[in-house]
Amino acid sequence: MKTYFFTLFVRFFVALSGVVVFFVSSKIFGPEGRGIFGLGTSIVSFFGLFFSFNLGRSFLFNTKSNLAKKKSDLPKFLLSNLLFIILGIFVSILFWFVFAKEILSLKIMAAFLLLLPYYLWTVNGSTIYATMNKTSIQDLIILFYRTSLIIFALLIYYLIIPHDFTTFIYIYSFIILTGTVVEIFFLDNPFKQKLRFNNIVQYINLSKSLHVDYIAFNVYQLVLMIFSASMIELKELGKLNFLIQIMNFLFILSIVGSIRVKKYVAHEGFVSNFRKIKLLYFFSIFTSTILAALIFFILKSSFFIDYFSNFGNLSNFFLITCFSIPGYFTYQFIYPFLIEYNFINLSMKINLLIFMIMALITFPVIKVYGFYGSAMLFSTFYLLILIGQIYIWKKISIIFK
Repeated sequence: MKTYFFTLFVRFFVALSGVVVFFVSSKIFGPEGRGIFGLGTSIVSFFGLFFSFNLGRSFLFNTKSNLAKKKSDLPKFLLSNLLFIILGIFVSILFWFVFAKEILSLKIMAAFLLLLPYYLWTVNGSTIYATMNKTSIQDLIILFYRTSLIIFALLIYYLIIPHDFTTFIYIYSFIILTGTVVEIFFLDNPFKQKLRFNNIVQYINLSKSLHVDYIAFNVYQLVLMIFSASMIELKELGKLNFLIQIMNFLFILSIVGSIRVKKYVAHEGFVSNFRKIKLLYFFSIFTSTILAALIFFILKSSFFIDYFSNFGNLSNFFLITCFSIPGYFTYQFIYPFLIEYNFINLSMKINLLIFMIMALITFPVIKVYGFYGSAMLFSTFYLLILIGQIYIWKKISIIFK
């Protein structure tokens, strides 16, 4: 459990660094600045997730306990990640030019593009490190560059570094990019083996169902931000981004737990550790509920309302978004089991159906209800995910009888 608690500490430190940067940027640049930040990161994050092709999960699924195969396949998987990063950047530029150039200048968008490698690697990196049993090493790298982010945020806050938005986003992106590059190249040299085109096709084919399932689950909040940008004011978009970032902080517990579950799948198996995983699941839900209650009272406090006067009272909207917690956590804990026992196709079909339904109703709901509608849509998506995961679990839980 030492590894788990260290990983938990690091992930919360990541969240802390994100919170520090988040609050500093919110205080200095206001909701309009958070709106620009939210839109830019949503675009590059969307294409980062899309072009990740879930090679991390594919690596886990296809190597499992075979150490020799892990070592031989690793450089090719890493090089594939680098190639898809280039492709993701190219497509992001096209998307910006067609849909977002009126809101984001070329100079600002160029800074956001530096973040795309991070978002793509975030999908694959933790799984690859867990599969190679090197999660602690990844945690140390993350700890180092996230500390740099906190120092940077404090320098911005105390006016030691000029706090214009362009300077902020370029330095922020450069620090994140540097940490991502170190993570990739620490694992192995991606260029030490030749990568053939048929290797890439094979990897994509092997991770097709995994990737569609992952995309259907993870990109809706990004789609919600991008859709909202065209229908609500930039200030309201910043408030929405504010709430989503707080929820992503609460989701950290489920992500850490999922990393632990991936390790069980890669080395011991899900079923043999079911009791531990069940205990970890309920511990994570309980802890996140306590944190959510604490955050609610903070948002409702006069200190918060006075300090972030431009954002107003967000506590009631926060309560709405909290309904997303059970669905998000349940998916994160169940999907490694689905990979191990080849049930991922069932999850993919259900999550894709939910995503399509939500995508269809997003525009009309935001048009009628505005910012309030965006908050409702966020929670509704994950509530539907919860229903879908319960249905899946009932169909496959026969394995435990």
